[in-house]
Amino acid sequence: MSAEEVLFYYQDEAQMTRGDLHLFKAPAWLNDRCINFYFRVLEHEEFAGRPDLLFLDPVVVSCMLIQCTDEEDLKELAGGLRLDTRSIVFIPINDAEEFFSGCTHWSLLVFCTGGKGEGKSGSFFHFDSSCGRNESAAMKTAAQFWRMFTILEGRDVIAGRQCPRVDAINDCPQQENGYDCGMYLLGMTKYVAHLFVTQGSGVATRRGSVAKEGENDEGSGTCSVAGGKGSRLDTTGLGAHVSSDAMGELRRRIAQKIEQLAGRVSP
Repeated sequence: MSAEEVLFYYQDEAQMTRGDLHLFKAPAWLNDRCINFYFRVLEHEEFAGRPDLLFLDPVVVSCMLIQCTDEEDLKELAGGLRLDTRSIVFIPINDAEEFFSGCTHWSLLVFCTGGKGEGKSGSFFHFDSSCGRNESAAMKTAAQFWRMFTILEGRDVIAGRQCPRVDAINDCPQQENGYDCGMYLLGMTKYVAHLFVTQGSGVATRRGSVAKEGENDEGSGTCSVAGGKGSRLDTTGLGAHVSSDAMGELRRRIAQKIEQLAGRVSP
């Protein structure tokens, strides 16, 4: 049986092969297809009622960075992603420098759009499970995403403003091996998305820690969305939910779901 044997296409948006299933079961480092599959599960199942949440396909991120060379390209991509309807965007970051080159590390960049008509300029937050290893890649991606975001129609008020700094969440959970970065990306995405939906419509954080209610330190960043009333997401519980053991269990559940969808075990 070939590793490239296609098991199924999830929602016609994510191809899963036998080799991809093996990456979850091994366990092993996850590829683009693995990341995109679980992002589509989050989009269509976990958060089906929240179209304002956007989970970007890693291939789309690479396209934005490498193939979108002018404003027309970026505007077309932004329109296809319906960025003007989004409240929060989950962006998978990797350290690949070319479209078809391999990468060695995944991390998560979160962008809160800042709402529409509020004069907000948006905020970036970077969750890296390997001591900031992807800091440079996150900053590069944020700059290009900001460029795309600001050329949307109706965003003229923030066009030309400098890209917001990328706030590193330095106390985010750290992986304990050399292959779990993709799982930490998936686990942190799910956790932050649930917090965003269940606890509020904004994020308040300081570089390296979560800001407490009422704090207004220099260097703090606040991310609010349309309709936000100063509510905040407290990510202090992230470490308890995104641990090595928890990621092992998430691996098992994703592999089981792939097998179910492939018809290899009963749903």
